Amino acid sequence: MKKAAIVYGTIAIILIALLGALASQVKFIKTRQSLSQTVKTPILHEFPGRVVYTTDTIVDRAPFEKDCRARGGVFNPCGRLCPPAAEVCAEVCAYTCELSGAKTISLPDQCDQEPQFEKYTVPEIYRGKATAVDFSSYPEAEQFRTVIRTGVSKGPNFAGHYAVIEWGCGTSCQNHAIVDVESGKVIEFGLQSFYGVAHKLNSSLLIVNPAVNLPEDSEQAITTDFYVWQDNNLNFSCRLPGTAPRMLL
Repeated sequence: MKKAAIVYGTIAIILIALLGALASQVKFIKTRQSLSQTVKTPILHEFPGRVVYTTDTIVDRAPFEKDCRARGGVFNPCGRLCPPAAEVCAEVCAYTCELSGAKTISLPDQCDQEPQFEKYTVPEIYRGKATAVDFSSYPEAEQFRTVIRTGVSKGPNFAGHYAVIEWGCGTSCQNHAIVDVESGKVIEFGLQSFYGVAHKLNSSLLIVNPAVNLPEDSEQAITTDFYVWQDNNLNFSCRLPGTAPRMLL
């Protein structure tokens, strides 16, 4: 009798311990589920008509697609990082949610046809002496004064009388300044690229990350962006997918 009681008591203790452990496990699972439901999808920027999630397009897109569907938008794996009104924007593709109501998209601001240098020829070429560089419009550019002055001294190479100067800013990163060789003024500063720019002396078209420079094995989704120099401004025109596949919904 005593032995049986001891056995039954031991079994009861074990069962109680197992039930307690099981209850704790169930509570833990429910807590994790509750936390996962309350964790918000990370967002880099929110602009009118566009939500920018991340530029790391290697990560799983599923949670971003789910968030975008909940917003009533169209998920774009190669969207634009900058605000819609930005005139100068060179960047890798970003996971975005397009909220404009478009049913079919490939890339925001995608070119209908690839712009050609010949379409944007300028009427005059400056042949005079380069004027000393004036950094007053972009004082921050003066920290790169040596490379900028050297570039300007070689004469214009863009849009008739401008010099596009390039220098490295890290791995797969180039920074640029545009200087009016005739007046010496720094007109643009801080335009960045991942694979350089293309331009011609007799054309006002400037191409950021030209397709010919893009590597075939890149893990990044790079776009080729087209700008037109007009009214003393570098105006964004359109873009084409580089290594990024075209998205059709």
